[in-house]
Amino acid sequence: MITQKKADFEVTFDFKESILVYKLKHSAGSSTIKAAYTEINIQDVDELIEQNDWLKNVWILWICIWIGLHFLANENSSWTIIGLVCLIVFYVRRIRFSKLSSNEWTILIIQDDKHQEILANIQNRKREILREKLFFYDPHNEQEIELQKYEFLREEWAINEQEYNEINEQLFKKLAAW
Repeated sequence: MITQKKADFEVTFDFKESILVYKLKHSAGSSTIKAAYTEINIQDVDELIEQNDWLKNVWILWICIWIGLHFLANENSSWTIIGLVCLIVFYVRRIRFSKLSSNEWTILIIQDDKHQEILANIQNRKREILREKLFFYDPHNEQEIELQKYEFLREEWAINEQEYNEINEQLFKKLAAW
C-alpha cells in the first residue's frame, strides 16, 4: 500500500492481486475505486494541475495596487509583501497529478517521489496478469487471432519487441509448415 499526501489531498493505492483499490480524500469529499489492472491504460497519461486561482488573482491585484501607489503617489507600502506571500502560497499549494482515465473512473497520482513507483507497480501487475491470461499458443485459434493477441500484448507492454518478433517468427513457421 502506498499513500501520497499533499495540501488537502490524500491518495491511497492498495495493490491487490488482480485489482487496484484507489482512495482519494479531499476537503470536498472522498471516493474509492476498484479497478482491474487490465482496465488501466498507462500509455495515455494526462496531466492535471490543481491550483488556487484566487491566490494568483490576489497576487496580481496586490502588485497592481503597489504599482499604482508607488508610481502615482510615490509611496512605498506593504502591498508588495502581501502580493509575494500570495504568490508563494499559490506555488506551494499547486499540485501536479498524472491522470489515468476510463469511461467509468479517473485515477489521480500526485507527481512526487512515489509517482514512478506507483506507475511501475500498476504496469508490472498488469503485465503479469496479461501474460498469465494470454501469453501462450492456443492451437484452436486461427493464426490471425493469435497474431492479434500477441500484437495486443505488445501494445499493452506485456511483451517486448524481441518476444513479439520471436513469436511472430514461430507462428509464420507453423503456418508455412501447415
